[in-house]
Amino acid sequence: MERLVRSAFVFLSTIALQVDCNQELRDIHKRADTNSDGKVSHEEIVTLLTESRSAKAQRNIDEIMNKADKNGDEALALDELMAHIFDDDEVELTEDVVKDKFKAADHNNDSLLSITEAYNFHYPEGSEHVLDIVVKAEFAKADTDNDGKVSLDEFVQEAGEEEGDFAKIDSNNDGYLTVDELKKWESSLGHLKGAVSSIIAKADQDGDSHLSEDELVQSWDGLKHHSDADFIVNWHDLSEL
Repeated sequence: MERLVRSAFVFLSTIALQVDCNQELRDIHKRADTNSDGKVSHEEIVTLLTESRSAKAQRNIDEIMNKADKNGDEALALDELMAHIFDDDEVELTEDVVKDKFKAADHNNDSLLSITEAYNFHYPEGSEHVLDIVVKAEFAKADTDNDGKVSLDEFVQEAGEEEGDFAKIDSNNDGYLTVDELKKWESSLGHLKGAVSSIIAKADQDGDSHLSEDELVQSWDGLKHHSDADFIVNWHDLSEL
């Protein structure tokens, strides 16, 4: 299912490709360490991830507006948005879902998406109505036997998600996922928080549930191959912020 905020740990970014990786890691650690105690907590990491994601998302929306707004009115009509989205051969959305998302994001019902409304269209965790459409569409796609719930096999094989996330989303531990469980997970950025916990657990050498600069640097080779690392490389490029 579509990852709304699918991210994990701010340090696993494209800085791995830079010459002085260790110094970059230490610099970003200092940025996350808001209380200057030499360690970063789960909360500090999630906060910086959320802020950096928001900044990158806004840049993406600016780029989309520039490309898709053909008549220069600083808003997107449905036909402009459809043309932009379906210009990508790998798009997984159906036309019906795009239309439903557009209608939900069009808060003032003027048949145009302002830049704020376009943001909610593409990053729906900030809009309950858009998020509801996205989650229901993804749920229906994963629920291949149409029994109104998603099993672990459906979650992994049909939705292409990580098996480890299933138990975190399955809040009542009944072995199935409901629409409400998925929506709660997505709206609260539960996947981000869970991934941060997983990364910390791997890198935390002294067991204090925090990461020091040295722990981060020393664990880098293992962290960059972690199952959640791809989310960071794709979502967060702090070197641009």
